Amino acid sequence: MKYNCIESVKADLQEQSDMLQQLESRKSQLIQFDGCTLKIKISGGTTYYHCRENPAHPWLYLGNEDHPDVRSIQELRYCNEAISLLKNNIALEENLLANYRAPEYDSILSGLPKTYVPAKGFPQFAGYDINKYFDELVGFKNSIPPRNPESLKFQAIDGTLIRSRGEVIMYDRFWQRGYHPLYEFPFRLANGKFLFPDFLLIHPQIPYLYIVEHLGLWFHPEMKDNYRKNYLLKEEAYRTLGFTEGVNLFTTKELPDGGIDLETLERMCTMIMSSPPSSAVQRQGLILDDKFIRAFLR
Repeated sequence: MKYNCIESVKADLQEQSDMLQQLESRKSQLIQFDGCTLKIKISGGTTYYHCRENPAHPWLYLGNEDHPDVRSIQELRYCNEAISLLKNNIALEENLLANYRAPEYDSILSGLPKTYVPAKGFPQFAGYDINKYFDELVGFKNSIPPRNPESLKFQAIDGTLIRSRGEVIMYDRFWQRGYHPLYEFPFRLANGKFLFPDFLLIHPQIPYLYIVEHLGLWFHPEMKDNYRKNYLLKEEAYRTLGFTEGVNLFTTKELPDGGIDLETLERMCTMIMSSPPSSAVQRQGLILDDKFIRAFLR
């Protein structure tokens, strides 16, 4: 299983390294102001600045904030603070990459004392290749035309086109956590029609499948009644597919001001994905395996 969070760390590390290089270059251009100190005096609602190169020198009046020396001294202090922060971040990310072990089957076995490594492994996990199944899901999704493609206007972190900025935030969060998100994966119903859940997710440890629906119009003053009725019909269709509310089907709601409740989203992610699947999921949930592929893709 590929854990996209590490790819995200690598990308962020490169971005911060590039930023550090730019700031250090700019700092070198301002080096003549190194050691300069500013003090301010407010008069008539306007701030005026004095500076000195070191404590032994007298204060020199510069004027207001538009004086180029004032701006240069302030910018140099900003560069110093930003460089310190970036170096600390880079050191933390380099340490993470150097010591990270993905919680994969072989990685976990390699960390066990020999006494606890079974001769034949654990058959429910051994040899499982999530990427193989995930590629089949992607291929099937790409073979079915999306609904209203003209409204897919926003791009997620991996290039996936999505309908709203709120859903982009959610998709990126799922992607960074390594959940292999699929946006509007087409489930074929018994009547031949397709159902397009907002997000199909795969548990990062054991390949149980989850659906997350983002109910963006749940609180819409004019549309909420029909919207809620339609979702109840959709929820019933999910139940026929094997997805049950609170077990492997979860919902989020847009805030009245149109924002995303990130705290609730994080709690949901932690509850669903950051621990072993619940007993209810293990009894009722769908696993991404050959049986699922035969039932839904072929």
